[in-house]
Amino acid sequence: MRRSYKYLIVGGVVVGLLGIGSIVIPVHSEIIETKTIHVSNSTPVKVDHIEADLRYEGTETDWDTSYDPFNISSIQAAYYDNQDNYIADASLNDDIHAQSVISGKQYYSVTKHNYTEKITQYTNLYHHSWKLKSNDDKDTNKLVDDSSYNLPILLHINGHYRLGKYNHSWEKDYKLTPENGKYVWSEDDD
Repeated sequence: MRRSYKYLIVGGVVVGLLGIGSIVIPVHSEIIETKTIHVSNSTPVKVDHIEADLRYEGTETDWDTSYDPFNISSIQAAYYDNQDNYIADASLNDDIHAQSVISGKQYYSVTKHNYTEKITQYTNLYHHSWKLKSNDDKDTNKLVDDSSYNLPILLHINGHYRLGKYNHSWEKDYKLTPENGKYVWSEDDD
């Protein structure tokens, strides 16, 4: 008797799953409309500067007198416009003192491209149908080099060192200004 209840329960579950599947899983699909979308360039935004946070494992004196690039544990940098709006991540050399000058950038939030939009109609076993729209649009954010100017770097250093049994930290800000293909360092008082 108990065995027959098990078969009834299993059979009921299987029939239920098949019933749900026949509603949800389409048995037929066809593309009923296709069109090409043309997207124009957005107005470019001029990148104004780079802001960077650098973590240095050593004292402030070490940084000033015997700087060692191997003591840099991380650099996070980003491009910004002249209103300090974030534009995109930037990458800097580990040896920040040997950083080559970075050319200016133009940022397009949307670049010129075409993509195809498709509307597909799906039909289930009971001839109920529904439509889905799909496209192959890509992320089109783009930075374009602009060699007409170079980018200054606003560098914030967060230094850490251990003295005896205590950990210490210090901070310093620099402005790296492009001059004759190299960066000129100055302490940033702003």
